[in-house]
Amino acid sequence: MKNIALSMAGVIFLIMSIMQLLRFILKAKITVNDKIIIPLWLSMIASPVMFLLAIYMFLAARR
Repeated sequence: MKNIALSMAGVIFLIMSIMQLLRFILKAKITVNDKIIIPLWLSMIASPVMFLLAIYMFLAARR
């Protein structure tokens, strides 16, 4: 059961990483409440971090 949860977390992190990378490539703007603009450079930091978390989850699920 633990391995399934770790694998699912890995899949979620991988999807989020791909979405952040696509946001950076497509230069999509994100605004909150028409006031706060989320900077694009934040996606370039978030994407590799989430990708590394996904790899970590997949490796932990294999143990």
